[in-house]
Amino acid sequence: MIPSKSKRLLHKGSIAGLRAFMLGSKFLFTIFLAKELTLRDFGLWILLVGIVSYGVFVVGGEIYTISLRRYFQNEQKSKLKLYPFGKKIQYFIYIYIVLLIAGFLLSNFEYYYNISLIYIVIIIILEHITTEFQRFSLYSNHQIISNINLLLKSSLWMLVSFFYYLISGQITLDLIINFWILGCLLDLIFCIYFYMGVIKLKWKLFFRLISLRIAITSFIHIRPFLILAISIKSSQIFDRLIIQHYSGTKNLAVYGYYLNYINGAQSICDAIILGLFLPLVVGIKIIDDKAIKLMNKFIVYIYSFWIIYVIVGGVTITFINKYVANDSYSSGYKIFFLLCAAQCIFNVGCIYQYMLYGMKKDRELATGGLIFIGSFLFLLYLLVPFYGVYGASTALIISSSLFMLNRRKQLLFYRVSSD
Repeated sequence: MIPSKSKRLLHKGSIAGLRAFMLGSKFLFTIFLAKELTLRDFGLWILLVGIVSYGVFVVGGEIYTISLRRYFQNEQKSKLKLYPFGKKIQYFIYIYIVLLIAGFLLSNFEYYYNISLIYIVIIIILEHITTEFQRFSLYSNHQIISNINLLLKSSLWMLVSFFYYLISGQITLDLIINFWILGCLLDLIFCIYFYMGVIKLKWKLFFRLISLRIAITSFIHIRPFLILAISIKSSQIFDRLIIQHYSGTKNLAVYGYYLNYINGAQSICDAIILGLFLPLVVGIKIIDDKAIKLMNKFIVYIYSFWIIYVIVGGVTITFINKYVANDSYSSGYKIFFLLCAAQCIFNVGCIYQYMLYGMKKDRELATGGLIFIGSFLFLLYLLVPFYGVYGASTALIISSSLFMLNRRKQLLFYRVSSD
């Protein structure tokens, strides 16, 4: 019989291994597309992924961050009770209805490369529903199921696409989108089977009388988080749209190619640094010397992580560029270092932001987000028309610096007022 401690280690190891596999498959799949698709099609893929990611994030309204803070501050209570599943479903049903109506009304509108808007809406809705199920499984202590959920919707369809390419010798943007939708549908079927059959989640949560009042109340409650969510996430779509408009889809492909390296590193940073920092500061009352010391320690971790990544990633990219064998990607090598600098600065700002989040300074969270996206948009329109993707990278560095300094100033204010 395996000792309980060994079982726990095996359980954590399996989860870490599964997440590493999913992260690696997503990264390698993007490299594969960069090699096999034309610059134009790869640029459209980067834009499509950004639109879907933005849509899922905004539809969610960052209600999750409210539930997460409530959970960390009430660990003695049931996780499941702290997850407002019924109210969230009522709120989301209204959002889904609006999205579907808009998608059908504009179904004749072809969004680049003959991609109908209704397909984008369907992907956003499916991605969001399965994401909510995944979060629910975490609150109900089913981490393995949560990871299987994530595997089905984020990695399995990529593997199927790759094997289809090996068999047929071709891959197109249309096929990738179809495989993506099928992956989301498969994950949705799994969620329905497991949560209705195993956890016995009742269907009445989905078909109860929908109260418009509850939906409006939910919207008002999440308003600061919605503003923050839209502001932060907008930076990850506006840069793509503005680059595509002023510099063309091919230059967007180069920008997105190096963004893939940054997103992969950011996922690791979120898991091993920012993810550990958040539970430590939720519920904090004042910014004293102890809190400052903890904050500075994690800031050092962030700087160390990105310095190491710049060195290792810079060497690795040279070999990957040889595999991709496209001069357009190789010539944009400097973008990688600019984006690393921007993301490092932004992560330091996130440390300050988590402190404010833990103190329930929601108004400051919202205003800081608006300052960030406002400065970023201004700089994008100022620099991208003249400097292209390098202008976008520089705009991100400057706006991230403003974001970081603004968050630090807000924290220092509360440290003074608490003395």
